[in-house]
Amino acid sequence: LPIQRRARGYPSQHAGGILSHMHMRVVLQRLFSPRAIAIAMCSAAARFDAPAVLAQAADDRSAPAAEVIRALKEIECAPPPAATAEDLSGRWELVFSTAAAKLPLIDGYMPNREVLEWDLAARRLKLEIETLPLLPKVRVVGEELTFDAASQTLTYSVKQKPPSQWRVLHVDRANGLLAARSSVTGLNLIRKLRGGAMRPTATLAAAALSAAASAATALRARRAVATAAAPPLGQDLCEEFALYAPPASLAPLQRGKEPIPLGVLKARGEVHRDGDWHRSVHVWLIDAAGRLLLQRRSAFKDTHPNLLDVSCAGHITGADGVVDTAVRELQEEIGVSLPEADLEAAWVCTLPASAEGATAQHGRFLCREYQEIFLVRCSAGFDAAALALDQGGQGEVAGVEWRDASEVAAAWASGDAGFVPRTAVYGAILSEAIAGLGGSD
Repeated sequence: LPIQRRARGYPSQHAGGILSHMHMRVVLQRLFSPRAIAIAMCSAAARFDAPAVLAQAADDRSAPAAEVIRALKEIECAPPPAATAEDLSGRWELVFSTAAAKLPLIDGYMPNREVLEWDLAARRLKLEIETLPLLPKVRVVGEELTFDAASQTLTYSVKQKPPSQWRVLHVDRANGLLAARSSVTGLNLIRKLRGGAMRPTATLAAAALSAAASAATALRARRAVATAAAPPLGQDLCEEFALYAPPASLAPLQRGKEPIPLGVLKARGEVHRDGDWHRSVHVWLIDAAGRLLLQRRSAFKDTHPNLLDVSCAGHITGADGVVDTAVRELQEEIGVSLPEADLEAAWVCTLPASAEGATAQHGRFLCREYQEIFLVRCSAGFDAAALALDQGGQGEVAGVEWRDASEVAAAWASGDAGFVPRTAVYGAILSEAIAGLGGSD
């Protein structure tokens, strides 16, 4: 520190009038003591309103990116909030991310739409990522979602990766804002979606948005005309299936083994087009005489229309489990209500299977699925003629009929064209399960 020679009586020990090392250390300690630093920081913080900056950023994206980053960092150093599970509910849109700020030509504000939902009751995180107008959304599913209120931390897992975390740093209930640090994407600012609507990102030009909206409207109109002219499809081709990793072989999975989820959802039509591995339930009903109840599939199904098949079947969507799906499909397709416990007891095995073919209406399909097989013994009073079948205009079931189990096995073995084809392994598994039922109803 330059001073006048011998100022305040301190001897100068260097030419140029510089304090001695001992005196310099004393002055520096007084100027930059922890208390002085804390006072300076508090003074600076009083002039910088971090929550207001974040609110401005979420409202119209007009806050400078540098100020948003500073606000996020200052809030991270503040005492943690007391967020509750209720605060985290609903759907949230990602507004700003420090990970995005590191990318070329992006200041931190999200150039696309990313919407996430924390469903703590179902222990599941859902993330939807929009890329370009009219292109399909990318969907990611996180499982085993938990929230630790003490540490204000959300934890979940995607695929077989190590657990990811979101640590809540700031909750603005009045404006529906939340700031958090993600173990994957750094500091983030998200805003709660009101009524499920997403506001357009500021980085998309108004003309581009208008053109995309017009194109989407025209596409919807063309689809509406095509739908009106075409017969009912028998199912929703946009229904979302959860995808799984391919099996090591087509042998039945060992008991206790589960297919490996990829954490991705995909539309039914695309899954059957691309041959992605998904999951389904096959529920067989058998009476005391050894007859299997067969379902004749609707003429409008996208796979194996008009053929005889399992009593009830359905795909597992992104939101349901195996037994949940079996309960739902039994009720929806043939009007049978069974408790979950009864279906759990009726589970036989998980069998990977692959089938391909083509239909006149939908074209080629490649169906690769993990089939969860169930076998249920019907009670003596069961009346198939009284079943409430899903036979309406959009129905999936053309009818049901009883066939002896040995006749069904022979049809599969001979490649009978009136039946949905099943492998020899499938037939052997079902025959063994039937033999194991014994004689009790």
